[in-house]
Amino acid sequence: MCAEVADSISWRHAAAFQDATAGMDPDDIAAIMPPGDDTPPLVGALSLAILAQLRELAFDGPAVAELDGRAVVIQLDGPVIIEYPLPSGSDNSNAVA
Repeated sequence: MCAEVADSISWRHAAAFQDATAGMDPDDIAAIMPPGDDTPPLVGALSLAILAQLRELAFDGPAVAELDGRAVVIQLDGPVIIEYPLPSGSDNSNAVA
């Protein structure tokens, strides 16, 4: 009985992970969860979702966001996401809360 319950839970977790990562960039998945890595699936799926959101924010150019109470700029450099503090006195009218 316990083995059947464990198999059922494992199957549901695998299905939920596949649903959560559907449509995500395979290169991102490989970078965050390389084969043989012990990254928990929930952590990997959350990391992939955050990465996708950051890419979407910066798709049309640098975006200003608030991180830990400070304004930062997020921009893409090819496939790489770059985040750096917003210089003092800069206009942050396009900030994302």
